[in-house]
Amino acid sequence: MSRDLTAKVLDILCSGGSGGVYGIAALLSVSAEEVRKVLSVLLAEGILRELRVSDKGSPCNYCPLAKICSRRSKPGGESSVVLYELTEKGRRICSERSRR
Repeated sequence: MSRDLTAKVLDILCSGGSGGVYGIAALLSVSAEEVRKVLSVLLAEGILRELRVSDKGSPCNYCPLAKICSRRSKPGGESSVVLYELTEKGRRICSERSRR
């Protein structure tokens, strides 16, 4: 895993505050597995936290593609949608990076 890829993932999260594996991978034209590796390091360092989207009150309920989305859970089932959000530590890092 390169520092360059980590920096790019962090830049995306800093600009949006949260994101998912597949969206970040698409933006960077890299594999989801590469993004997962970077995210796992950022999670371990306390820069990110996982947000699991559940069916109850889920943004998926309002998405026009919800009925055909393979990432959405079945009614009554566990959601497979995981987003990553910056922690307070992550927001401080982003703030420091933006001052450079």
